[in-house]
Parts: sequence; structure tokens; C-alpha cells
Amino acid sequence: MNKKTLIISLICFILSSSLFAAEQSTILLAKNGIQVTSHDLLLFLAQGGDKNKQIVNLKSPKNLKKIINHLYLTKILAKEALELKLDQDPTIAYQLKQARLTILKGARLQGFKPKKMPDFEDTAKLDYFANPEKYEQPDKVQVAHIMVNLVDRTEEEALNRIKEVQSKILLGEDFAILAKEYSDDRSSNDKGGILSAYAKNELLKPFADAAFLLEKKDDMSDIVKTDRGYHLIKLIKKIPAHLTPFNDVKEKLIKKLEAKYTAAKKKDYILSKKEKIKQFPIEEKNLENFVKQRLVFLEQVEE
Repeated sequence: MNKKTLIISLICFILSSSLFAAEQSTILLAKNGIQVTSHDLLLFLAQGGDKNKQIVNLKSPKNLKKIINHLYLTKILAKEALELKLDQDPTIAYQLKQARLTILKGARLQGFKPKKMPDFEDTAKLDYFANPEKYEQPDKVQVAHIMVNLVDRTEEEALNRIKEVQSKILLGEDFAILAKEYSDDRSSNDKGGILSAYAKNELLKPFADAAFLLEKKDDMSDIVKTDRGYHLIKLIKKIPAHLTPFNDVKEKLIKKLEAKYTAAKKKDYILSKKEKIKQFPIEEKNLENFVKQRLVFLEQVEE
């Protein structure tokens, strides 16, 4: 085990067995005196704050099992390290101490807030009206689709399947029900094939061309082929190009201005700390002795 892995393992083990011991959690894996709890999993998933990544992992039993196994491995290696008293090694003990300080420093800076936050609504309005092009929305369409892909199918089999669906729709069967039954697009089939609204340049060209040709609600395209397979596309609605109203972007603009202000104040805060530290007297004699001793030692170390 390299030192970096050991440090991380020890910190995880210590945190999970002490700092969060009082938290209510359920046991996910228990073996040889080591437990991985739902709280351990929560902390692991939440690190970095990526909501979409958390959702992907939560919906994947394979990913969750892999993470739980990783957490168990971390804990068992840390336990072995403590049993071997590796935490008492001067270098490891120092690295543990520094890692703790680094984590606390990061937490302090991440949680930094200005003493008073200005009201940025007027500034947000100025930006909005001075740069209207930033808030222009292009023509968009919202459609539903049924997709038959070529995974485990020949071209002919896929085409025959989409033709079968097309025939059912033309005979009056419900598009949404058929999407749930036939569509290979797992992100939309349980919603009746309905997609989010997209601009033309956000879609595959053959799909976009067909979607934007549809005129009236519930109009359906002929069979369309893309790199993903064969599609039938039904128009939900057209959204003409427009300027996003200020109230729809106000909160986002204000948060952006607040974040910029906070970052500037944080920078000032750190600089002020650094300037104060520069004024603190260093024990020159002690430093000089340290340098001499260290140089003597290094000169005696063989390359």
C-alpha cells in the first residue's frame, strides 16, 4: 500500500468510526468487524456535489455495489494499518495531521461568506438589458419519438419493427403506449417517448430536419433513420424564437453576481491573512540551525 492510499484510508476510517458515529444510518455491508453504512455511501456520493453523477450511481446497482466494495476495502486496509501501528510512524503521523489541516482549510474556504451580501437585482437588470443577445432563445420543437435501434438486430429486422409500429399508429393505436412497448430510448420510453424541447442544432440532422418539418400538434413523421436507429417522430409543440423574460433568468443572474462577489471577497480575505502573516517574526536563529543540520544530513545521504 503506498503512503497516499494509506493516508486516505486512515482518514476515511477515522471519520466514519468517530465523527459520524452518532448519525442514524443503516448497515449495507458487515464483515470481519468492519461495517459500510448508508451514511458512508451518502458521504461518498455527495463528494464533489455533482447531482447528475449521484443520480446515475443511485440508479445503477452495479455502480453501488462497486462503491460499497471500495468503501469496505478502504476501511479494512485502514484497520490493518492501525493494527500494524503505521499511524505511529512519524512520517505517516505528520501526513495525517497535514491532511486533516488541509481538509479543514478547504472547508473554511468553501464555506466562506461575505459579512454582508449586496442586493444585485439592479445590476442583474443592467446586464440583462445591455446584453439581450445572451438571452435570445432560438426556434425549438418538443417531440415524442419511438426509436428502434440496431443492437442485436439486423438492419432489416429493425426496419420491419419500426414499420410494424407505424402501421399500428396509422390504425389508431396510442403513440405513447407503443413508445413504452417498442422504443429502445430508455430515457423517454416510460414517458410516452416525449423529449425535452430542442433547437435544431441540438439534434441529429436527419431527426432535426424531420422534426422541424412537422406543422401541427400530433403530426407524425415518416420513418427517419439516424446513427442511433430508426425513428417515428410526433410533434408535441413548436416554440418560436423569443427573448427569455428577465424574471426567468433573474435568480440565475443574481446567483452568478453573488458568486463573483464572494470569490472577490474570499481572495481579499486570503490576501489580508497573507499580509498579516508576513509581519510575524520568524525565529531566525532556530531556522538557521535547522538549515545547517538538514544540509549536513543530506550531504551524508548516498544518491
